[in-house]
Amino acid sequence: MRKGAIVVFVVVAVIGAAILALHRLNFPDTSSSTITQREVRIKDAVVFHNPTHDSSKFVAFVEAVTEKRGAAPLQECQEELLLINKLYKSSVRKEFGAGDSQSVISILIFAPRDMYRKEAKVRMVCKSTATDWYPVELPDLKHQ
Repeated sequence: MRKGAIVVFVVVAVIGAAILALHRLNFPDTSSSTITQREVRIKDAVVFHNPTHDSSKFVAFVEAVTEKRGAAPLQECQEELLLINKLYKSSVRKEFGAGDSQSVISILIFAPRDMYRKEAKVRMVCKSTATDWYPVELPDLKHQ
């Protein structure tokens, strides 16, 4: 009888641990993760003149070192470019997995050509957090 009780106790403990682990996977603690960027720069600003591109827009090539801290993953992250109080978002969304990480990212942002200015700000915005605005200087606009 004692052996049966021990077996039942062990089975219940294993099932309980499995349910707790699945719960944590499905409902991560998003309040514990933050994101920062440094070494942010606009590598190029280009207007492409060919049939496959819209020449009324320029492309800003953004590079940054991004650090994610915390246990929870970060989802739906997009780079944003602020020009003259107007916001432009990258079309690509980035995901950051669970745990701390650091990566160098390169992202494209399209903006109207008439909005081009030397002074701009960049930030990364995720579903549950955002970086501070980072001031950048755009390089001279190139035509290709």
